[in-house]
Amino acid sequence: MKSPRRNIWSYPVLRLVAYDRCRVAAPWFAWRYARTNAAYLRRLACLIEQNHFVNVRSWERWAAALLYFPLSLVHIVKAMRLHGPRLRFAYSIPLRRQFFQLVHLAWRHALRPQVYYYLRLQSQPGRRLAQYLDPAELHHLQRTITTNSTERIEDKLAFHLAASPAGLPLVPLLAIFDHGRQETPPASALFVDWEQDLIVKPTSGYSGSGLRGFRYDHNRYTCVESGNVYTREELAGELSATSAGQTLIVQPWLRNHESLARFSTGALCNFRVVTARNAIGGFEVIMAALRFPIRSELTCAEQNVTLCTAVDLVSGKLAAAEAKDPGVGRLDLHPMTGQPIEGFIVDAWPEIRALALRAHEEFAEFPFIGWDIAHSNLGLVLLEGSTLWGGYLAQMSGSAPLGASRFASLYLENLHALNSGQRLAEPAEVGL
Repeated sequence: MKSPRRNIWSYPVLRLVAYDRCRVAAPWFAWRYARTNAAYLRRLACLIEQNHFVNVRSWERWAAALLYFPLSLVHIVKAMRLHGPRLRFAYSIPLRRQFFQLVHLAWRHALRPQVYYYLRLQSQPGRRLAQYLDPAELHHLQRTITTNSTERIEDKLAFHLAASPAGLPLVPLLAIFDHGRQETPPASALFVDWEQDLIVKPTSGYSGSGLRGFRYDHNRYTCVESGNVYTREELAGELSATSAGQTLIVQPWLRNHESLARFSTGALCNFRVVTARNAIGGFEVIMAALRFPIRSELTCAEQNVTLCTAVDLVSGKLAAAEAKDPGVGRLDLHPMTGQPIEGFIVDAWPEIRALALRAHEEFAEFPFIGWDIAHSNLGLVLLEGSTLWGGYLAQMSGSAPLGASRFASLYLENLHALNSGQRLAEPAEVGL
């Protein structure tokens, strides 16, 4: 019997430059010897990734660092073919200029081409570029600083059951279908509150994956995606069948509060609010953004075109909106509804901020949490929380680079507390 073929990127040298990223703190990278918090975090992320491999030696680091030069050019050309014309159209950045900026970003800052395009780094000065964290590196940092089991916050059902006794405002839970069986709420509650539009989602997953919507009309439920129509009993059977191998929860399909109604053509908008635990045991908001769709009726998480705008942490004022797709451009008005975006004041911002801080108090074992909060027809509701909040959204459209925000200093404070004052890795230990 043949042994399975080995992934080419798992071999020595190649494993350190797999998938357009350099996992070596080469001496020509700006963050290699810098003494800023951002530089320290990038060196730490590099060390964390190298520790995932076995027997990484100095010669392999040198070989990978040198190989990164030609490999990065290949990835730059691929990215330019995909995104370059769209950035040129929306921001009038010539392809020649994009190429040289991408080379500088890769060879001086070890940032991937998609980071350049998704975060609109074409207009950022060099000093500010040094403050950006690659979202892939951020995930390694997040997993390292989060030492407790994350099930009670990452699993949507576990989160609901943990947050409900604390009196946090949540979306009502109408039913649970677990591996082909209907679980609590009890059968007596089934369909009593179902005479309304419904949202069904798996208890695991991110960015709206597996989300389904059903519109209710005269005892019939129409699936928004497929157009299939179900009676009450048929829908229960359908959800029992599709829950095989997973757990599904059923909730009301909420509408946006009237103050945010024109930010969407139908899908529920949500605020991403990141909170952090500080050195004195308190909590603070370190980043906030509003996410909303261009066209989707079901979810604000439209692939690559979800609109994002930073929320000023003091005033609640919105910046202009952008999306990962550079062709969307920078928007002052919603392209479908005409809703003004830049300069809009979120009236409920003080309450949203307070809710995020209150929620973190109930999940105090986690140093950083990204909360999704909606201002809906039911008022403010906490949709979910996650310790793996995204690095793109956190640094998009009006947001500061994470290395220049409170995140960097708070991360190091929490890391020091985690290590109980043990000596942290010195720069020489994470380089070549």
